[in-house]
Amino acid sequence: MKKIVSESSMSINVMDPEEQSAPKVRSDRSELPKSVLSYSLKNLKSFKAKRRSYKFESQKQLFVEELGVVLEQYNPVEHTFDLELLIVCLNIAESYFIKGTKSERKEQKDSAVKQLLLPYFRNDEDLFDLMKESVWRKVVKSNVFKRVYRKIKHFFFHN
Repeated sequence: MKKIVSESSMSINVMDPEEQSAPKVRSDRSELPKSVLSYSLKNLKSFKAKRRSYKFESQKQLFVEELGVVLEQYNPVEHTFDLELLIVCLNIAESYFIKGTKSERKEQKDSAVKQLLLPYFRNDEDLFDLMKESVWRKVVKSNVFKRVYRKIKHFFFHN
């Protein structure tokens, strides 16, 4: 016995070759992999320097993405010149950036916070820098012990 199927109940999805895309590579990596297909990359010359550089560069990107999600909840018009928001973001940046030298960390913190909070200061960089300098004494500064503690904590208790 043959089963009759009507054309209306059968649907075929055809995709154009231009619409098809390759599987996306995971871009949220905070560090380079140590091995690929069970081959250790540590044997390559200068791999340690490349890996350190990658971690350092991805640190700012991850900070901007994570804090940007939170700041989307705050309207720049309603929170214009919000110094409390600036202090909180500076405190988070101080505890977040633990990799790199002092000058590298300072430059990354400044550029990341400026990138996130400039809309809250009418996109005026001079005004933002002035406000940041005025509240800088209220920011809890990082020191070597706090950074080492965070590195150890991240090493042992990272998800």
